[in-house]
Amino acid sequence: GRSNYYSDLAIETCLTLRAVFHLPLRALEGFVNSLLTMMDVSLQSP
Repeated sequence: GRSNYYSDLAIETCLTLRAVFHLPLRALEGFVNSLLTMMDVSLQSP
């Protein structure tokens, strides 16, 4: 099978943010990317 690219904790954190802010998945991706950009971290959102 394919190896995991994102940790379970990263995915769970994103889904928790989705539940808290009531966002669709596409909006969640943009929200998390914005947070990572503001933190000056060179990561991609799951």
